[in-house]
Amino acid sequence: MTLAKTTGTFEELGVSPGIIKALEENGFETPFPIQRAAIPLVSKGVDVIVAQTGTGKRALHYRF
Repeated sequence: MTLAKTTGTFEELGVSPGIIKALEENGFETPFPIQRAAIPLVSKGVDVIVAQTGTGKRALHYRF
């Protein structure tokens, strides 16, 4: 899978304001490439597995 840049912010990915606030409080200001690729899929109900180290996978564990 190619990780194309689809957006630059969590807001543009459609992440809810409460989740964005929690992300910012934990130091996540912009999505990593793996998050930009996975969040739109997760939002559509697609199961995804991510394995790239150090890219904020824990933030993807929440339901968007």
